[in-house]
Amino acid sequence: MSQGLILDKTIKSEREAEEQDFDPVEAVYKLLKKLKRRPRQIIISRFNLNGEGFRTLESIGRELGITRERVRQIEEEALNILKKKIYQKILTKVTEKISDVFSEHGNIIGEKSLLSLLISKRTQNIRAALLFILQVSPLFKKIKETDRTYEFWVKRKTPMSNFDQIIKLTQNILEKEKRVLSGEIVLQRLKRTVYWK
Repeated sequence: MSQGLILDKTIKSEREAEEQDFDPVEAVYKLLKKLKRRPRQIIISRFNLNGEGFRTLESIGRELGITRERVRQIEEEALNILKKKIYQKILTKVTEKISDVFSEHGNIIGEKSLLSLLISKRTQNIRAALLFILQVSPLFKKIKETDRTYEFWVKRKTPMSNFDQIIKLTQNILEKEKRVLSGEIVLQRLKRTVYWK
């Protein structure tokens, strides 16, 4: 057997093992088991973790016989519980993989790009689980849409000056090329700049 073939099999085995460790749905399931029944039910409904669609505070309140404000309070309390360091250990393998993707992309990435890089099978359950993990993890932060950008995610400790620098570098690349470039080509060019070194 040639060394190239052995290396290919080794790399394939490592990737398969990595994919088995990366199970956001299972991680969320384990995390939600830490909650009592009612808060768990509210979180599942609010974050579409059952694949039945996102539910409003009001519709959940009607179903449970409580006010929408009480639903909001229970949701907030449940999220605070899940954000505790002791429970974050459940998410470690998943958040490490997410963190690696952030690192490869300058610690700033759009939600659609992030999800497509993390999951090849775009099932609603995996997508919902990943978005929930991003929400409860202290490592990541969602930046809302502005007149300059669409909404995107950052590693929480990333200075926003990095973002401004990336915008300027991207503008320079596009102005220099004077043509439309794919996101992948722009990223390759950005990786050659001082910012990445």
